[in-house]
Amino acid sequence: MVEEETRAYAARTRERAMRQLNAGLDAVNEWVNLIRQCTEMRTDSFKDEDLVADRSYQEALGRFAQMSAAVAWFNERGPVIEAGEVL
Repeated sequence: MVEEETRAYAARTRERAMRQLNAGLDAVNEWVNLIRQCTEMRTDSFKDEDLVADRSYQEALGRFAQMSAAVAWFNERGPVIEAGEVL
């Protein structure tokens, strides 16, 4: 009984963590879009090739990609870790 309750609590906590991680990812995505707008103004260009050449925008995109990958990893591996099925 206690083990079942603990497993259910772990699953609920993971689901809450996923909601919060996704909300954080949404906020970072909004931030990256604002960085893009600043880059457009700074470079006086709307061309993708000009924007991605900008080091600040490159870093913002890179950090978003890292965070997105971490969220995807947690979503995929969290249930496996909870189940004790890590090989």
